[in-house]
Amino acid sequence: MSDQNDKIRRGTHGAALRPEDINALNDCARRLMIPIEDLALALAIDDPGSKQPLISSSIRVFLDDVDRVVLAAEEISCGRSKAVAWLMQPHMAFDNQTPLFLIAHGRVTDLLEYLSSIQSGFTG
Repeated sequence: MSDQNDKIRRGTHGAALRPEDINALNDCARRLMIPIEDLALALAIDDPGSKQPLISSSIRVFLDDVDRVVLAAEEISCGRSKAVAWLMQPHMAFDNQTPLFLIAHGRVTDLLEYLSSIQSGFTG
């Protein structure tokens, strides 16, 4: 696990994540029941062409936002495993970005509105 943490920390272009950030991301991965590698990939933490979307002060907000979106997605998908799978998959409605990536970039309201429209019956 520490090798992966080192890889994630190095992939942030000088904006190295602190140990407490790594712990928070590990906690998020456990809560979502996904490998930390998948979480890092979805957030583009280890993508050389991306900007680091998370800073220490926003990790807790990010985790709360993930919980809000997963709860909303669970209501539509009838289960946590389907909601988490949806969170990790790129979607055409989001320019082929994952919902998790959008959360990390502050677009929680867009996701919640999208999920609300689906729940209301809008499919287009």
